[in-house]
This record gives sequence, structure tokens and C-alpha cells, in this order.
Amino acid sequence: MKNLAYQSKKWNQVIAHLLEGEKIMGMGYQHEISELTEECAESSDYFRLCVCLANTYDMWAWEYLAKGNQEKVIQTTCMAVKSFFYACRMKKAEIPTKQIYTNIFSRMEDYICKAITTGCFDEFSDCYEDTIMGSLYLGEKEKAKKLVEQLPEIDEKRPEVYYIKPQFLKGIYNALLNQNEELLKEELVKRVKKYRKNMTSYATVIDFTTIGLLKTAKRYGMNVELDIAETPAFLKEDIDMEHFSALKIPFQDEMEKILKK
Repeated sequence: MKNLAYQSKKWNQVIAHLLEGEKIMGMGYQHEISELTEECAESSDYFRLCVCLANTYDMWAWEYLAKGNQEKVIQTTCMAVKSFFYACRMKKAEIPTKQIYTNIFSRMEDYICKAITTGCFDEFSDCYEDTIMGSLYLGEKEKAKKLVEQLPEIDEKRPEVYYIKPQFLKGIYNALLNQNEELLKEELVKRVKKYRKNMTSYATVIDFTTIGLLKTAKRYGMNVELDIAETPAFLKEDIDMEHFSALKIPFQDEMEKILKK
């Protein structure tokens, strides 16, 4: 297998673009979050708030990576994870919302990988029912295997960008379930080459899907190394969540009160 380049030819361009965007926007994401919380204070639409916050914090993490602020990358990713899974809890509890989001939960497996990466996994264990990554990380191999077998076939004609949907990870899941280190790395590299080649712009700056899979593989006694720019070394290390345990998303206390009713 040919070694994968540490970074694609587009990498320096996207980092420069992120830094330029941060320079132009300044406190843009903080202003965006302030506006979202102000709107929510009036509407109490916590579901919409959580969905929007998840996307905003995700983009913020990319900018912090470009600036080399590792602690802020972890912090904002944790906030994105919390926002996403509070939205999941709102949906499960059928909390009313004025907005209908049809595609947010298609990224469930990706956000579980973010939770695994940052050490937030246990906090949202109530959200992982019938998920492949949740089952894999918990060591429920038979359940994971059945879920993988149920995945739809890939439509090769349909263009993709991130390659984070479970059907695109089927070969990776099977290699992990069979504890085949060589095949696992081969399948991971194949996926990275696909998203580097096929994206319309550089859409994957931090590859949490790969990091989550690598950390899950370690739980199976597999030590696969994949040294690429999209999987920063500090995120592949064990992260001490005690340092970030006090983090709360806006209106988290209010949401918890509603969810307890």
C-alpha cells in the first residue's frame, strides 16, 4: 500500500483561508452565538438553538486549529458535541420546535466519533441506541455487526464530500470487527484519499471520524497509526475531560429542567 501524504496540496490553502476568515470576521462566531442565544431567549426554541450551536462550534474548532490553539479546539468541539446531543435529547422527548431539520441526525455517527475523540462519550450514552459507533466503542460486537449488515449499498454515481455516512465506512467497520490491523489501515487510507480527491472545496479539516475509529480500535487491542494533517496528534491522545467538565452550552440548565419533566 502506497503511503498517504501527510497533507494534501490543498491543505496550506485551506489553513490560510481559515486564518484570513478569522481575521475578517474577528469575533464573528462569538457574535453569532450571542445572536442565537438572544433569539432563543425570546422563542425558547432550544432545539433550533442546539442545532445551530453544533454547526457554529464545529467551524470555530477549525479556526482554532489553524491558529494552533489546541485547548480551544478541544473546548469548542466538546461544546459542539453537547449541542448536538442535547438536540437529540430534545427530539427524543418531542420538545416542540418551530424549525424542522431533516438532515442533522444523519451525522449521528460522526458526532459519536467527536465524543469519543474528546472524552465526552459516557456523558451521552443515552443517545447511542442502535448506533454502530456506540456499539463498537462499548464492545457490543454482535450488535454492531448486525447494524453494519443492514447498511444500504453505496450509490457510486452520487457525489460525496466528507464520506462520513456509515455506508461509506462499511469496509472500515468490518476490518475493525475482524480485528484486522492491516486491512483497517488500508480502508482508512482509501477513505481519506476519496475525500481529498472528491470534495468541491477542502471540507474535512479535522477528521474526527478517523480519530474516533482509531481510538475505538485501541479498545480492541489494535494499534493503527495514521499520521495525516487531518488527525492532529493532540486529538489522538487521551484527553482529560476533568479539565472541561464544567463546560456548559447556553441554556443547558433550562434544557435539563425541561427534559426531567
